[in-house]
Amino acid sequence: MKIIDITEKLNFAEKSKIVIKDMEITVNNSAVTMLKIMPKISKKKIAPEDVLDIINMLVPKEEMKKLDKLCLSFEDFMTFIESAIELVTGTGDKGEAQTRTTT
Repeated sequence: MKIIDITEKLNFAEKSKIVIKDMEITVNNSAVTMLKIMPKISKKKIAPEDVLDIINMLVPKEEMKKLDKLCLSFEDFMTFIESAIELVTGTGDKGEAQTRTTT
């Protein structure tokens, strides 16, 4: 029997983030979450009743408070959801690479 340790290849600490203005919003990119979301987003059009389920799975409650403060329009909110899905699935526009600066 062979045993392979892949621990060094995995990233347990980093979560994906979306930046809006100067605010970083962490997105849940766990495999389990994506397996739950995939059937909902595999349709050509996301059903309105699925939008709430998807956002609750993608965005932790603490991060949702940040989104609430932005007072996004429905169209902008949908853009956020689409971007979050693209970010965690690795599809679509990668966006601008962000690096932290230290002083």
